[in-house]
Amino acid sequence: MKKTWLFLVLPMLILVACKTQSSKETIKAEDEFSFAFLTDIHLQPEKHAVTGFLQAIDTVNKLNPDFVITGGDLVMDVLDQTQDRADSLYALYKEVSGEFNMPVYNAVGNHEVYGWHRDEEGIESSPGFGKKMYEKEMGERFYSFDHKGWHFIILDAIYRGDEGHYIGKIDEEQVEWLKGDLDKTDKLTPIAITVHIPFITSRTQLSQGSMAANSEGGVITNSL
Repeated sequence: MKKTWLFLVLPMLILVACKTQSSKETIKAEDEFSFAFLTDIHLQPEKHAVTGFLQAIDTVNKLNPDFVITGGDLVMDVLDQTQDRADSLYALYKEVSGEFNMPVYNAVGNHEVYGWHRDEEGIESSPGFGKKMYEKEMGERFYSFDHKGWHFIILDAIYRGDEGHYIGKIDEEQVEWLKGDLDKTDKLTPIAITVHIPFITSRTQLSQGSMAANSEGGVITNSL
């Protein structure tokens, strides 16, 4: 029987509480904060996905964290969809996610990449092909921000392999950017990194056995 993982169907919600130590090794109340992490939302008009997402948003708003981070796969999905369908999914996500009462920092997942799995003639010349659609609709695909003494980094781990399908990889542009970003960050500053495809994972072994190998799409291939 084919196994179905719950986090592929419903958005995963994690509330993270953080504290920042002062120079006197004491915790100040004003340094405490929390943020919510949601991933694999897979928003679409079908399957009551909007209703489920709104319920998650309502829960987050009641918890009232400082901000929200999403881990990618915001929509379901534009790798192999028409331009109209892709546009409508992005519009739906932006509309519904606007119900959050706090800032939202998005990460790009494989489901946000337009056209990579389509073989129609001329698709690569589309103005939204690949991650151009994400950048137009959602903004930067990698960036960082600071909050109450913490440094948060959002990376893009979706890379197009030689056969046209996505694999996990951090491209050279990001590697160079990351070096500069870390150079500007105090070495004592705690850092949190969000990326859709993990740097290291045991998911494959848990689902397929301890000797199973990770696929190129399931882990970042240049993590070392």
